[in-house]
Amino acid sequence: ACFGALWVGASEIVGTRGTGTKWLQRGAIAVEARDYPQAIEDFTRAIELDPTLAAAYSDRCLVYIYQGNYPQALADCTQAIELDPSNREAYLNRGLARYRTGRYPEAIADTDRVLQLNPGDARAYYNRGLSRYELHDYRGAIEDYDRAIVPESSLEPMQQAAIYIDRGLAYLGIDNPPEAVTNFDRAIALDTQNARAYYNRACTYHRLGDVDRTVEDLTQVLRLDPSSAQARANRGLIYYQLGNRPAALQDLRLAARHFAENGRDEASSQLRDVIEQMGRSRLALG
Repeated sequence: ACFGALWVGASEIVGTRGTGTKWLQRGAIAVEARDYPQAIEDFTRAIELDPTLAAAYSDRCLVYIYQGNYPQALADCTQAIELDPSNREAYLNRGLARYRTGRYPEAIADTDRVLQLNPGDARAYYNRGLSRYELHDYRGAIEDYDRAIVPESSLEPMQQAAIYIDRGLAYLGIDNPPEAVTNFDRAIALDTQNARAYYNRACTYHRLGDVDRTVEDLTQVLRLDPSSAQARANRGLIYYQLGNRPAALQDLRLAARHFAENGRDEASSQLRDVIEQMGRSRLALG
């Protein structure tokens, strides 16, 4: 996922003019508590008291992004930019909303503006890399991820792990699986509980023909997230190819059920077809 703007502490916004300051502070506290409805209420109150408070629009924009309300997020960040064209957090957040809605060139334009205002913003490089990846500019994405991971970056280890995962995917995009594995290794070293890193490394090992390591990583994904239908389905299919019928059936049946429970009826149906074919094959052999 993209990085949104980092939330400022109350002490950093005390100087904001107008009576909306108190509500801006309250909204920041609500966000830290993940009470997003309360945060929106507080930021809205700040705007009512001071309609020129660009930070309130920018912060409310990010909360709307957290809620998946992208049209309102775009409107708020655009308003923040109109009030304060130098508000790089508003550009960063609007770029994030545009990325989430598939407007990748516009998202890149917003992150370009962030980097004009702050050339060292690792978040902007990462977010721009994600948009470039979606546009199949894999080398451009790798360049941006490289800049996001510089040693002086203030990103937390889990954030760095996310960048390594996405850089690994970009290396797969240019058909360089060994370098992809190296990046997934680094992600796991930073965040040993990252199921996404193990899953993507498993897929890469499978692409390299290393079945044992593929199964090992898929098994680790399932330890971390037992409800991962995709990991269980893939492991089941590999067990089937290896001739381990009991293990394959167990995984495929459970994966089909998880897919159905999550509304992915087509995937569930496809797995049930595979299970049925396995049954017919056994009857034919018998």
